[in-house]
Amino acid sequence: MTEIDIAQGVTLKNIAGYRFVSSSIPFDLDGSSLTFTDAAGSIIPYFPSREDMTVRQYSDELQLLGTIFDGSLDYILGGFYFLERGSDRQQTGGQGGVSAGGIYQGDRVTFADPVRNQSYSAFAQFTWRPAFAPGLSFTAGGRQTHDLRQLTTRNIVSNGSCRLVDGAGVPLNPCMTSYSKSYDKFTYSLTADYKIARGVLVYLAHRTGYRTGGFNISATTPAQFTPFLPEDVTDYEIGVKTDFRMGNGKGRLNIAAYTQDYRNIQRNQGSLINGVFTQTIVNAAEATIKGFEVELQLQPVDFIDFGVNIAHVDAAYRSWIANGVDLSGSQFAGTPEWTIGANFGLRIPLGNAGELAPRVDLYHQTKTNMSDNNWVAAQQRVSPTSIMRDYTLVNARVDLRDIGGSRISASLWAKNLLNAEYIASGTELANTGLGYTAGFVGAPRTYGFEVRFDF
Repeated sequence: MTEIDIAQGVTLKNIAGYRFVSSSIPFDLDGSSLTFTDAAGSIIPYFPSREDMTVRQYSDELQLLGTIFDGSLDYILGGFYFLERGSDRQQTGGQGGVSAGGIYQGDRVTFADPVRNQSYSAFAQFTWRPAFAPGLSFTAGGRQTHDLRQLTTRNIVSNGSCRLVDGAGVPLNPCMTSYSKSYDKFTYSLTADYKIARGVLVYLAHRTGYRTGGFNISATTPAQFTPFLPEDVTDYEIGVKTDFRMGNGKGRLNIAAYTQDYRNIQRNQGSLINGVFTQTIVNAAEATIKGFEVELQLQPVDFIDFGVNIAHVDAAYRSWIANGVDLSGSQFAGTPEWTIGANFGLRIPLGNAGELAPRVDLYHQTKTNMSDNNWVAAQQRVSPTSIMRDYTLVNARVDLRDIGGSRISASLWAKNLLNAEYIASGTELANTGLGYTAGFVGAPRTYGFEVRFDF
């Protein structure tokens, strides 16, 4: 980040970023030692797969910040640019290589290379504090975004056949196709806040948000390559933020409630296409998300910290029709109805030896779902194999700070201290006709030691 004061009350700021990711991840989707024998008598693992990915990202944001009208109006003007280039290789064997006729054809391999995503936007935000109403402020901001999505892909079977076909179902030769799509969207944010008393602020906010569309990398037909649409959300939030004293102690209480209108929601849907399990991105039509959050932090004395936070989310689809089937009864994946957190910490002076600071954190969430498409229309219920039960995690750490008056600190920490067994995420496959579900087990108890030097 570079920051330059170019005039009185005017600052020019530039934020540049670069990120490189290379990963190779094998999956065992059935999680078993099952095998089957193909027509040639070879023993094949039941459902192995892997994904190899390389991504480079470049970004730059230029901001002009300042204050005018005797400090009553703050402004930010700027532009943002983002470029992502990379490749993605997905390979599926076993049952993933079986045709609709039950014949094993070999591993199916999808190459997306190159993938190129580009985005640029211009934005402005203004905050006005009227002189006639001390403590009152209004903020308005807007952003115009342009996104470009480009994809070149190959999709083959290890026996050499091409899975990419034209509109008549004829395999492509060469086995390669390219697609490109651009999107434009204006989004905005409006906020009013008022300091009604010392340490008490109330606010009302209205925002719009947007996520660009794109392509399904694993598609094989022109119809399947039809891009999924951008999703957008309209949000309203009201809240209060407070700081207060209690004798020699202090505290903070924040409360917020919100409602969101969510449209063209991008959802990952597993399905069987020509006998092959395929994950695709689809657009669910509409949903409403409502909820509230409460956060309380207390420091009754200067060596004790205590906090608790509670969040409630009520998320429901208003409509979602896929392939003529009503899926609006599906529950939001990865969205527990309740989450609760708490923390307790001490600071114990040890004289010249430093300061000892033990801390315990607790996190609990109610049950949730691992699959976006979890409604079994034939049974009119949520697929039981998609439900992940509730769980509670306890983490702890002990810091020894400023050892011997130095800038060195040492820490012992443990995550999932009680070694709770839980499913953190997964892929619900039973509802697609494959007959099983792949759940990813959460990390067991882990612990470690850290040394930090502050300079």
